[in-house]
Amino acid sequence: MKEARYAPRDECQKQPGWPAFHKAVVAAIRKRDAQALSKLAAPDIALDYGGGNGPAELVKRLDDPETKLWQELDALLPLGCAVQGGLAAMPWVFWNVPEDIDSYSAMLVLGDDTPLLDKPLDKPGGKPSAQAGWTIVGIDPMDFDSEAKAIRVTTHDGTKGWIETRKLRSLLDYRLIAEPKQGQWQITAFIAGD
Repeated sequence: MKEARYAPRDECQKQPGWPAFHKAVVAAIRKRDAQALSKLAAPDIALDYGGGNGPAELVKRLDDPETKLWQELDALLPLGCAVQGGLAAMPWVFWNVPEDIDSYSAMLVLGDDTPLLDKPLDKPGGKPSAQAGWTIVGIDPMDFDSEAKAIRVTTHDGTKGWIETRKLRSLLDYRLIAEPKQGQWQITAFIAGD
């Protein structure tokens, strides 16, 4: 199985002003400081596709333990950053998905050494059949069960197998978009879906 890999890269580090902005974002996330993070947001930061926006709404959602948005932000940090048209996106893969991939039925396999298994985890005798780390695999979104130990997947070359659910990330999962405005980077979207 020879698949394209989408390991995180950091294309943003060389952008003027990005290192200081990124450091402030990381510090706010690590401290769980909703006010500090909201100060890095644009006045019209988009939070969903239903009109939810603004720094005050961001603080409200971050302070709501039901949303688990701090965990979503934590999950973004190791996944790199891409630049496109002057905007920055975390995770890197968000702007690097090939056009022939249907993001609704595809997942990024997290980790360098994540195996593609020939059987589900709960079946005895299952063995790794290939390494699938940082590849994009297809799933059946109608059968996806986030509580399952492993999910049946299909690689880009058609190989079928199983991947641990905790090692899969939706291509439409949360992403943070930032852009420079008036010489300062601002978070313009923290959103999931399409």
